[in-house]
Amino acid sequence: MREHTGVAIAVAVGVIFFFVALPAVIVTLVYLFGSVYAIVKAAGVGGRSPNPATVLIAVVLIVSTLVTLLYCGIGAIGRSMDPKRRAER
Repeated sequence: MREHTGVAIAVAVGVIFFFVALPAVIVTLVYLFGSVYAIVKAAGVGGRSPNPATVLIAVVLIVSTLVTLLYCGIGAIGRSMDPKRRAER
């Protein structure tokens, strides 16, 4: 009955590590986006002030992408723990 205990512990440790590292990853990706966005705004002919809606949407997309990656990883591992249903004959 305890055949997937190791996998469950590994998933729990992975999730904890992910949530511990998540703030640093978010800050790094937002900084990277801000740098690229500033270079593009400086090179463009448009206005010089940043658009707050663009920055907000970028932050939302970064966070939602990271959480979706976590969900897909857990789903892929969890699928291996769920036995296939056999057709009754």
